[in-house]
Amino acid sequence: MTNEDFIIEALDLLKQKIKNGDCTKQQTDAVGDFALRCLKISATADELAELYGKSKDAIHGVIKRKMFQKPKRNITLYDFNAFAKLVPSSWRKKG
Repeated sequence: MTNEDFIIEALDLLKQKIKNGDCTKQQTDAVGDFALRCLKISATADELAELYGKSKDAIHGVIKRKMFQKPKRNITLYDFNAFAKLVPSSWRKKG
């Protein structure tokens, strides 16, 4: 099994357990803390637009108004952890 396969399976299991209410508070806190501290996930505006089902212009609007971190590289990558904190609640998928 590759690292990619393991990560996909682990995330699928966590997502299933969270949706079914089978994760304890300690589990969700541990995974959340780990993700915030250790995972450095970057995404393009196109990837964020696809994730949240919004236009690229809407993504750039949130970034320009609220995000102070500078993007990396010439291909603009934004810090997902920082952006996720700024996403309007109406953008989040229900259930």
